[in-house]
Formats: sequence, C-alpha cells, structure tokens
Amino acid sequence: MKTNINRRDLLKWITGIGVTSLLGVSTFQILQDNSISDLEWNHEDFKFLNDEDQITLLVLIPAFIYGETLNTTRIKEKQLINVLFNIDFAILILPERTQDELRQLLNILNNGVGRWLLAGVWKSWSAASVQDLIEFLQLWRNSLIEILQSAYQGLHQIIIGSFYAEPDSWKTIHYPGPPDLSL
Repeated sequence: MKTNINRRDLLKWITGIGVTSLLGVSTFQILQDNSISDLEWNHEDFKFLNDEDQITLLVLIPAFIYGETLNTTRIKEKQLINVLFNIDFAILILPERTQDELRQLLNILNNGVGRWLLAGVWKSWSAASVQDLIEFLQLWRNSLIEILQSAYQGLHQIIIGSFYAEPDSWKTIHYPGPPDLSL
C-alpha cells in the first residue's frame, strides 16, 4: 500500500509536532516550582549567584556534604547560608573563563529540561528527594562523559571548600582550628 503525503501535509505535521512540543516544554517549565520556603536570606547580597543558583546550591550543598547520610543529618540554616556566601565569594576570585563555565553549568542545572536531560532529575531541585540528589551526584561522579565528571568535580570542590571555610564545620572532622599563636 502506497501512501501519498504531499508537501503541505508534511508541513502541517511538522508544525503540529513543533507547537505541541513547545507547549509541553513551556508547561513543564511553568510547573517547576523551585523555591525554598523554610529559609530566609537576603538574595541581593550575592554578586555572582542569582536567585535560581542560590536555590539550586542550597539543595545541593547538603547532598555533597552528607551524601547518603543526608536523611539523618541536618545542616544548620545559618551555616548553609554562610556556605552559600562563601561559594559566591570563591567564584568571584576565579578566572573569568572559569566563571563563564560555572555560569553555563548553573544555567543548565536551573533549566528544567537541562536538569532532566543531564542530571536525570525531572522535578525542581527543591522538590527532589534525597535519593534523586544522590543518584544525580553518583551519575555525574561516575560518568563516562568527561565533561560531566569535570562538572561534578568543580561543584564538589567549590562546595566542600566553602563548607570547610566555616569554623562551625570544623567540628564534623574534629579539627580544633588553627593554633592560637601569641607573639
């Protein structure tokens, strides 16, 4: 059986599929509520991180620090915000090229479609479960794709470094702090 599809019908099909896809992606983006209502901080004090970046990182910081024990361990709110400020400051002293790469990475993670395709998390970061976060981090850490491993390492280094820059964090590794030198 031979079907005849003329150019006009083909264009109608392509346009219909395109419009339907666009509506689907737009609806998906609108339904992604990425907010954290429990925490309060001044969003405008940040120089590099925008509001979306801040929410993404506030969700990812505990996952990077506590990993699979995240269910039973809670990070203090003030400590979490301080780590976020440390990350913002640390990014500002990085070379411009690295800042651009981090901006691209954060934009992808903040975008619903990008987060779903690259991280495997279809919910917003604030709605993601601990298991979603752990699977995402393991996916990127053990990925065969070098750029995902690099992205994981970059986030890991900046988050862990910013966490341990806080004196409140030293207790978790039993570090008493620098010696008190009296000259």
